[in-house]
Amino acid sequence: MQPHEYNLKMASFMLEEIEDYLLSSEVFWPLSKRMPVGPPLPRLTLGGLILTLDELNAQEKDLSPSQASELYKLRLQMEKVRTKWTVGLERKATQEVRSRLNLWRAYLVDIEERVETPENYIYEVRYRVMFERLASLAIQQPEIKPQVEEMRSLDLRLRKIFVPGAFVWDPRLEDIYPRDTFWYLYGLPRPR
Repeated sequence: MQPHEYNLKMASFMLEEIEDYLLSSEVFWPLSKRMPVGPPLPRLTLGGLILTLDELNAQEKDLSPSQASELYKLRLQMEKVRTKWTVGLERKATQEVRSRLNLWRAYLVDIEERVETPENYIYEVRYRVMFERLASLAIQQPEIKPQVEEMRSLDLRLRKIFVPGAFVWDPRLEDIYPRDTFWYLYGLPRPR
């Protein structure tokens, strides 16, 4: 999980450009703003924005009053986007779902073929979480159904090598990602 200062700035930058992003054909949108110090920002994706907001929601207790006010404004801004751009969000989520599915499938193949070790799982499982969050946004889109079916198939493959256990991300995120829906965050693939 990124520090809350970073997440606040990142979400702000992303939401500033969200309308242009939704109107574009791009799935991975280069942000025009830069952080004053540190590594370059990732590209704007709907999944990245959702996970950043999820992290901020989990970090809310750690925020100062001014940061909490900033988070409140970001939530309002996101709600306005959801209201005004419902179809655009669904369309963009549908586009990104394909990408996240492909990345997750490739990672599982690498684990099964012993090309990839399970140590990277904590990072790579972001693709599976993004898929889940995006698919719930795009559930009204008929073209999402084949991707959801394929993910169910991939989940069956993962369950064959999955060892249930502790939550693999920052414990503050457990309330955001409950075990019944996000079971793959509660354990690791067994080493081969």
